[in-house]
Amino acid sequence: MFNEPSEFVDYRPEAIKSGGASEIYDQERIVVRQIGSHPEGCICPPGLLTLNTIYNIYETTPDGHLKFYLAFINSSLTAFYWKLRFFDNKETFPKIKKAPLLAIPIPDATETQRTLIESLVTCVSFAAAFVTNDNPAEQSARDPLMLAYFEQILNALVYELYFPEEVHGAGLHLFDLVEQAKLPSFDILPEPDRIPHLRTLFESLYDGTHPLRIALTKLQTLDTVRIIEGTECKK
Repeated sequence: MFNEPSEFVDYRPEAIKSGGASEIYDQERIVVRQIGSHPEGCICPPGLLTLNTIYNIYETTPDGHLKFYLAFINSSLTAFYWKLRFFDNKETFPKIKKAPLLAIPIPDATETQRTLIESLVTCVSFAAAFVTNDNPAEQSARDPLMLAYFEQILNALVYELYFPEEVHGAGLHLFDLVEQAKLPSFDILPEPDRIPHLRTLFESLYDGTHPLRIALTKLQTLDTVRIIEGTECKK
């Protein structure tokens, strides 16, 4: 998520001495800050420049699955793994290393699964932008809960891709439930209708009797998920 720019630079591509080819700034990409206990990224639109404290992750083929990759970079599973393997709490400014960032394993997924994850990333992005904007009068007291819930659903799909035997062994098929939820296509929704539509969807999915809510509650009882989400990582 980006704020509207208030300052500008005199950008001269020929003056770049490091940081790779200047063409990467002309395309949509994932940007990840280099400082932190674990990777955190977002989709960056074309035309925005970054300093050398940011990693730019872009596609070299026209697959168009940046949002799919972003789901794994920002997942609870990656945060857990990173803190366990790479985080040094003795560093004042722990740095995200490039090699392990590029080596984050991306599990196989069907086209339907990729589409569902990408749709959820869009939902999370819209909700996050709205919750953190500067117009509190437009916000609902339940909007932060809405954001957290869509993030929980997204993490659940990541778990199912990484640990299918454990998740399916518990009788959970989260992708099927999310597909049945009919996530909105934000590209065709007028902008004023997006948040109201998202709120309506959230209230439906968050209902205690909804099959997805019941499945997410059961998911939290699995040993692997409990370790990832409920145990502090120590080296």
